[in-house]
Order: sequence, then C-alpha cells, then structure tokens
Amino acid sequence: MQLYYLVFGLFFMFSSSVSAVELETIKVTSSRGTLTAENIPASLSVFTEKEIKKKKFFTVEDLLRGELGLDVVQSGSHGASTSIFMRGAGSTSTLVIIDGVEVNAATTGSFDSGDLTVDNIERVEVLRGPQSIQWGANAVGGVINIITKKGKGTPTHTLSFEGGSYRTFRESLRSSGSFDKVDYSLSASLLTSRGFSTLNERSGGSEEDGTVNKTLSTRLGYDFNSDTRQEFMGRYTKSHDETDSINGEGPPAENWGLNKDMIGTFNNVDDLILSAPFQKDFGRRWNLKITPSFFYNRALTVNDAENDGVINRTYTLDMQNNIELHPNFSVLFGAEYQNKRGENIGGSGGGEGYKKWNDNEALFLQGIYELPGRVVLTAGFRQDWNTTWDETTTEKVEASYQVPNTSTTLHAAYATGFRAPSFNDLYAPPAAGWTKTSNESLLPEEIKGSEIGV
Repeated sequence: MQLYYLVFGLFFMFSSSVSAVELETIKVTSSRGTLTAENIPASLSVFTEKEIKKKKFFTVEDLLRGELGLDVVQSGSHGASTSIFMRGAGSTSTLVIIDGVEVNAATTGSFDSGDLTVDNIERVEVLRGPQSIQWGANAVGGVINIITKKGKGTPTHTLSFEGGSYRTFRESLRSSGSFDKVDYSLSASLLTSRGFSTLNERSGGSEEDGTVNKTLSTRLGYDFNSDTRQEFMGRYTKSHDETDSINGEGPPAENWGLNKDMIGTFNNVDDLILSAPFQKDFGRRWNLKITPSFFYNRALTVNDAENDGVINRTYTLDMQNNIELHPNFSVLFGAEYQNKRGENIGGSGGGEGYKKWNDNEALFLQGIYELPGRVVLTAGFRQDWNTTWDETTTEKVEASYQVPNTSTTLHAAYATGFRAPSFNDLYAPPAAGWTKTSNESLLPEEIKGSEIGV
C-alpha cells in the first residue's frame, strides 16, 4: 500500500526545512492531539466554555443547531429522540465522542443526543469529513468531540437557578479548582420541563410531553510529576421523557401515530460514560496515552400495551503515541481494542429480541509535517479487524497552505471511511405483521471522500 511509504517519505522529503516555532498548547482532541485549531487542514468548528455560557443553551443539540454542515433533528419536545446528521450523511455516520469515549450505540449505530446537557463541558469540537483513520467505523460524515471541564486555580463553587418557557427549570451545582497535584471539576444538575405535545390539536395532540433530566459529571486529575498524569472522567444521565406514539386505533391512514397521543407512553434513559486516561512523557518528544473506557446505555420505552428497548455496552482500551521525529515532523501511531455488546428487548417484535456482541482490533498510523504559518501535510492509514465482518482498511491525505501576509488558509483532503452495520441492521427481529429487514450477511459500507476549502 502506497500510503505506508508516504507517511515516512514525508519526513525525508522535508528534513531540511526550518525549525518549527512553538505551537499552541491547546490541541484539537478530535485529531488525537496532533494539530491545533489554527493549523488543522480540515473544516473545524470549536465551541468554547465561554461561548457555551454566552448562548445560554441547556443541551448540546441546541448548541449545535444551525451549525454549518449539521442537521439536528428532534422528534418532539425537550428530551425527545434527537439525531445529528453531518454533511448529508445519516446519523449512524456521525461519530460522537465524549472524553475519548465513543458513544454511538451498538444496537442503532447512532447517538441520541436529546438528553445530553451542556453541564461541565469545556469544549465541543465539530470536525467535518471522514475521520476513520483515527476513529474507525461510523466517522464518515465527521466527528463531534465533547470535552469535560478541567479544574484549575483556586476552587470555586456555583449554585444556579434558571427558568424558561414551557415551565422549564434548571438547577445546578458546580465546583472546580486545583490544589497541589490534584485538579477537579464536579457538576450536578436537574432539568425539568412540562414541554409541549409533539402532535398539534388538529392531529389529536392534547397533553404536554414533559421531561426530567438528572446529570452528574466529574473530571479528576492527579499529576505524579511534570511528565506523568492520571485522570478519571465520569458522566451519568438519567432521564424520563414523555412522548407521542402510535396508538393502533382508527383507519389505516391514521395508524402512523399522527392521530392522537398515547397517554402513558414514555422513555426512560440511563447513560453512563467512564474513562481513565493515563499519560506519560518520555523526554520532550514522546507522549504515550493509554485510555480504558466504558459506555453504558439503557433506553426503555413503556406504555400500556408493551415495553421494549435496548441495552448497549462498549468496552474500549486505546493506546496512542505522539512522537516528534524532527522539529517539523511527527508521527501518531497506536492500537485499539473494543468490545461492543447490544441487547434488543422485544416488545414491538412480538416478544422477540436479540443479545449480540463483537470484538474489533485496530492499528493506526499518521505522519504530520508542519511548516508553521505556511504548510501542513498529513498522511495515514488504519487497519480494523472485526469478528463480524473480517477487516477494513482506511486511508487519508490532507494538505493546507496559508496565504502569506493574510489569515486565509487553503486546505484539501482525500479520505476513505466506512460505516459498520449496526446490530439492528444485522439481527433485529421483524415487528409484528412486518417482514424482517435485518440481514446477518451485511458488510461495512465503504466511502471515498474529497474536499477543497478555504
């Protein structure tokens, strides 16, 4: 494969270039810390903590709504199922990462962001275009990366109360700071809303579809010394969301859930995200990061007729190395092991369901050449081995050029990526009276993408 040689060829090609000046200390985490927001050769948007506070939004989906290249679709009032589409790709092609943890569900392949609040969030990055060489499956449209606040300085404590339309109220308690070798941030919040009916009165909607959202978030860090650090991040969300649904009555044309509310229908959702990254610097040129993580999602739909839902678990062990081989050239390489488990709890399938799992192992490599203030070139590949669909190879090359004496940067990229079939695509039983649409022989959907931008 030609890219194997191109990655290392970049180093020798530019080994005589001038030394790099000091780079920005804040790295774009969605690029695995290899580039800064100023020099990344891609379309990137970053929402800082200051901007998040200024906009006064309660949820991440409100923050992202209207952003260039994104479609945020919510199926009802606060807390209702919410999908994010990037660059026209489906919600299963937009990878969402929270503190280094991939949170797309194994069962559906996507992430429901309806219950994700902005509590204790320091930064949200939106990186457009295929990112499979670093993150693997489902990063076809791009990556949304969410980073929890790191505590710093003298400890501060905040208690706040907010209110809005539809009898929406939010109470939160926050504390963050640092002392000696320890830094921390803690947050607890309660969001309640009476909401509104997804269906209007003409369609039969009458009662309000409310929500109750409880969120706990923390980030703890300990510096053993100047080159060794251990962190722990955790986020737990528990929500109760009322919804409108099919009631199974009336003429066929009205059986699509557009005739009236099903009073007593609601979704109970539990999300747990845990990660414990360990970082070690070996001198000034080599940074090692090892991150074990866990994602748990339980979404149960309850009504008078039946209960159904899904349970997802993802266990990941990720290792990455960032090595500076030359002041202008660095290499990112690493390995990842991931175990996904998904369970579909029957209900709408006439009591049927499934309980499945798969393993994925991956190796990735990327070379980055930087001539500060002028040129950035990258090339890399990733190889994935999966117990369900064997193996997949993805590649990417990028380039950017800053026009002298201006703030204008030209960038171009070519990449391959893939969307893995979800467990529902592979194993979902048919709903009562319907034909089965899943297929256990499905393979990943592979794509090729290119872009040129300013």
